[in-house]
Amino acid sequence: MFKSRMLRVFGLALALAMPCAAFADLPELFGNMQIPSTLPSMVEDSADLIIQVPRQVDPASPVPLRVRVLQSPVAAITLLSDSVDPVQLASFEMQPGVDAQLATRFMSSGAGGVMVVVRTATNRIFAGRRTFELMPNAGLVVPEAPEAASVASVGESALDADSEAETEASPELRLDAEILSEDRARVILRSAEPLVKRMQHQVLRRSENPVSSFELKHKERVLVSADLDASMWSDPFFSFGFVGAKVGDTLTLTWVRADGEQGELQTTIEPAG
Repeated sequence: MFKSRMLRVFGLALALAMPCAAFADLPELFGNMQIPSTLPSMVEDSADLIIQVPRQVDPASPVPLRVRVLQSPVAAITLLSDSVDPVQLASFEMQPGVDAQLATRFMSSGAGGVMVVVRTATNRIFAGRRTFELMPNAGLVVPEAPEAASVASVGESALDADSEAETEASPELRLDAEILSEDRARVILRSAEPLVKRMQHQVLRRSENPVSSFELKHKERVLVSADLDASMWSDPFFSFGFVGAKVGDTLTLTWVRADGEQGELQTTIEPAG
């Protein structure tokens, strides 16, 4: 059953992630044990892919996810729900110079895992899967962006999430960028109001008009283009790294919401804090 689901999800992911023909490469490895805080997979994983999710997930809370690809450059990362009928959660098209890793959050929507499909710049396709246990009121650790050379650190405190959904027309966004080392920068897109503060009120807001796509530019160079499912926007959080940055450079985020409304946000790259 797991293998048939994996093949079905992988076939769907190929159609979503491939702009042209490529071959599938799924080494027969039982999980990736480099991240001890994650559950081992029940199916094959690529040795070139590290996926980190919590062991237990509150269905009412966002699931923190870190993806790190040990091959570079990466052209695209696609996230899908690990379910009988897989749903594409997000697709990120990455241009040369963007780090082969990302951090984000998504709502599980009843699925017990996530599938990650990667396409490299040479059109190699590989995938990995991580499962988690759905447990109401499970305490979660919510991540900030990974550090320059590691995805092991966690950026926010543990949460007790006993939340009911509340609708919100247009959550304010915050775009931050800072130099990490030499010409390498980290960019974080998130809600302007910290998740911890909102969860203290036992309310996780749900946007009535979520962002369905966005594009991040450094000066006039596109870094990342993303297509998003609504489950990625209950608590928006996206972290990327890239090279070629200088303090004072401008970053521009443009987005399109589900109803076609467009928006734009700019920031400048700050020195390392």
